[in-house]
Amino acid sequence: MIPLADAKDLLSFLGSTSMPQFLNRLPSSIRKSRSTIIGYNAYNWNIILRGFLEGNARNKVILAYALMRRKRVKVDSFTILFEIKACGVIMQKVLGKQVHAQVTKLGFQQDVVTQTAILQMYGQFGDIEAADKLFGETPKRDIVQWNDLLAMYS
Repeated sequence: MIPLADAKDLLSFLGSTSMPQFLNRLPSSIRKSRSTIIGYNAYNWNIILRGFLEGNARNKVILAYALMRRKRVKVDSFTILFEIKACGVIMQKVLGKQVHAQVTKLGFQQDVVTQTAILQMYGQFGDIEAADKLFGETPKRDIVQWNDLLAMYS
């Protein structure tokens, strides 16, 4: 049995295994339950995504996010942020554009933090045209977005 007493144990475990191994090694009671650690709850999944992102396992963020979507877990703005950051760092431009489309579909396009993360992602890709277009479409710009755009042009 895997000790899953708290999020720290979970993150430690996740950092030492791949996603398929992780799912196979979970006790069946947790795999079947919708209300436990790996349940259908964005908060629990966000803990996992954050652990992967901070543990330099960005590819695992992508895999876990895909698994979330397959399991029809309702994502929140934090979930999207983890995915955007991972796409930017590992230079997954096509996937990053897909996540940007999901942001619009899920209704997060008005969130300034999400828009800023997408802008930064396009900056990491070197896609100034997409960043400039997004900046122009953003209804509420903040100083961080202005600085990010200026940095891309310098």
